[in-house]
Amino acid sequence: MGFNAHFYIEKNQINWYNLREKKSEIKKGVYELSYKKSMFEEIKEILLEQLDIDEKDIKLESKLIDDLGADSLDVAEIVSAVENKFNLEFSKEDLNKVETIQDIIDLLEKNNKR
Repeated sequence: MGFNAHFYIEKNQINWYNLREKKSEIKKGVYELSYKKSMFEEIKEILLEQLDIDEKDIKLESKLIDDLGADSLDVAEIVSAVENKFNLEFSKEDLNKVETIQDIIDLLEKNNKR
């Protein structure tokens, strides 16, 4: 009986530790989601200032040129405003890959990890 009870306690402790780890992962996921949402809101503000568009048209998958009607000069100004807002600088190579709002968020995340 003692062995089974000991095993039962250890098993519950392991589950408790696993639960703590899962809780930590969930908190991290919620933080990352909140951070991404915050970045999206900041970018949305920039887009509303730079372009003559409705807020409802701005989605993560929105293409700056095709969907939001930006031209190449608008894109350059948007990227510059994002760089200023987040206090960083994108490489020219990275800038050539920017097509959507999600691309900008991906660049921000990439540059924040450096």
